[in-house]
Amino acid sequence: MGWVQIRHRRRVESRKRTERREAAAALERRHDAVLRSWSSYELDEWKAVEKPGLRDPAKPETKTLMRAMKAAAAVRPLEGEPAAPGDAELEEYAAAVAGLEKAWAGAEAAGGDGRAA
Repeated sequence: MGWVQIRHRRRVESRKRTERREAAAALERRHDAVLRSWSSYELDEWKAVEKPGLRDPAKPETKTLMRAMKAAAAVRPLEGEPAAPGDAELEEYAAAVAGLEKAWAGAEAAGGDGRAA
């Protein structure tokens, strides 16, 4: 194999690593957005009154949300990790983040409107 092929192969591998890092960063931003949205209900009493069900772990939607948060956190790439995640890890994290977003939408919708019955 000549130096041209070696250089080309290295460039292709470098490009793939960069694309995986960028994809992981985009997934991390989506993950963080859900966590910020959820934490706003946890930290702001006035906002929590709007959706009281989001604080009730007995509700199935809230329980599903907590499980999805745990699953996404478990497969999230470590911060400062020098190597780009592999394709399998990236797919697993993408599925976990999509599940988290779906669980958040369900929990927020079922959280209640804060009005007395």
